[in-house]
Amino acid sequence: MMRAFSLAEITPLVQGTLRGEDLFFSRVGIDTRTLAKGALYVALTGDRFDGHDFVREAEKAGACAIVAEKKVDASMPMIQVRDSRYALGRLAGLNRSEFAGRLVGITGSSGKTTTRQMMQTVLAEAGAVMATEGNLNNEIGAPLTLLQLGPDAEYAVVELGASGLGEIAWTGSLAAPDVGIITNASEAHLEGFGSLESIVSAKGEIIDSVRAGGTVILNHDEAAFEDWRARAGMRRVLSISAQGDQDASFRAESIREDADGIAFTLLGDAVTATDIRLPIPGRHNVANALLVAAAAHSLGLDMDRVARGLAKTPAVAGRLEPITLRPGIRILNDSYNANPASMAAALRTLAAMPAPRFALLGDMAELGSEAASQHRVLGELARQLGIEQLMVTGSHASDYADGFGDGTHTGDAPETLADRVWDELGEAASILVKGSRSAGMDRAVTRLRERNDDTC
Repeated sequence: MMRAFSLAEITPLVQGTLRGEDLFFSRVGIDTRTLAKGALYVALTGDRFDGHDFVREAEKAGACAIVAEKKVDASMPMIQVRDSRYALGRLAGLNRSEFAGRLVGITGSSGKTTTRQMMQTVLAEAGAVMATEGNLNNEIGAPLTLLQLGPDAEYAVVELGASGLGEIAWTGSLAAPDVGIITNASEAHLEGFGSLESIVSAKGEIIDSVRAGGTVILNHDEAAFEDWRARAGMRRVLSISAQGDQDASFRAESIREDADGIAFTLLGDAVTATDIRLPIPGRHNVANALLVAAAAHSLGLDMDRVARGLAKTPAVAGRLEPITLRPGIRILNDSYNANPASMAAALRTLAAMPAPRFALLGDMAELGSEAASQHRVLGELARQLGIEQLMVTGSHASDYADGFGDGTHTGDAPETLADRVWDELGEAASILVKGSRSAGMDRAVTRLRERNDDTC
C-alpha cells in the first residue's frame, strides 16, 4: 500500500484546486465497483464512459474525496483539475518516487507479458516482487500499477504498452525504470503508428526514461538494435542474442525443443555458462529469457538464481498456453492477441510439434492498409512450415487462404472451426488457436474443451 498523502500535498502536483477540507488517503481508484473504502476516486472520461456519472456510487463505496474535471454534486472534498488522466499519472509518479526498491520496465511489440512473467518469477528468487496484473499497461493501466507500489516490495516489474507515439514517453517518465527492456519492434498497431519506423521510435521512448545509473536491455538480433543503442547514449547497455552472436553481452547456444518446453545454454561476458530450462514452448522465448537474465544480472542476481526462476515460469493464460485435452491431443492457446511477428512465432512453434498440426486462426487487428498482405504472408508461412491444416475465420479469412492455397478451411465463427477440428481428430494432434483479442478465438478453445468433456 502507498503511504498516506494529503489532498493539500497533491493539489499543486495535479494542477488542481482543492474544494473542501484537507484529509489523507493511501489508496486511489477509478472504478466504483472495486473502489476501496477511504480511497481517492479519480473520475476519468473516455469514448464510452464518464466517471463523473458515478460520483454517487463512489460515495456509497466509501471514497474519501474525488478528483474531477467538472463540479459534481458530492458531499466529499474535491480537487478540480483540467485533465483527470494527467492527474492520475502525476499521482502514480509521486508514489513511484517514494518506492525504495528496483523497478524494471518492459515494452515491445510482442512478448511483453511473457517476459514480465519470467522477470517476476526470477526476481522472486531474491525478494518480494510487485508486478503488472493482466493487461494494465497503457496510459491508465500503467499508472494504476505504479499506485500499487509500497514498502513491502523490493522489486517491481511494470509493463508499458502503447498504440501511438508519446504514450511510452509519458508512462515511462512516471515509471522511471532502473532497468528498461525492449523485447522487439514489429508491425503491431500499425493503424495507430503509421509505420514500422514509428513503432521503433515509440518503443525506444522507454530508453529516455531509464534512471541515471540504470541499464537498458536490448535484443542484438533486432533490426532496430543500432538505433536503440545510439538512443541510449551514455546509458549502460546490455545486449542479448538468441542467435548466438558473439558481440552480444548474453547469448544462447545448444537450443533444444521438446514437448515439455525448451532448453539452452546461456553464455555471457561476465557470467559462467549456465543451463536454462523453460517449461513453456516456443523458440522465441529464448530471447525473452535472455532479456530477463541480462536484466537480473544488472540488478545483482547470479545465474543460478536466474536458472531456478526461469525453470518455474508459469504459462500465461492465452499466450502459447499448453493445454492437453487428452493424451496425444495438445492445444497451444495463443488466443489472447496477435500481430504478424507473434503469429509467425506461434506458427513456428506449432511446426515443431507432432503431426497432424491444425492452425485455427482469426484476424490480426489494427494493421491498416497492410492487413490483407500481412494475412496472406502468414498463410504462405503456414504452408512453408508444413502445417497440414489451416482453418480460418474473420474478415481476412480469404487472405489467409490466398497465402496457404488449397486445403484452407473457412468458418463463420471460432466455434465452427473448433467443431471441424474435433470431427477430424484421431489419436494425436497439435492445435494452435490464435488471433487478435477482437477475433474471439478463445471461444474455439472453450468449444474444444466442451466437446472433450462431453466424451469423458
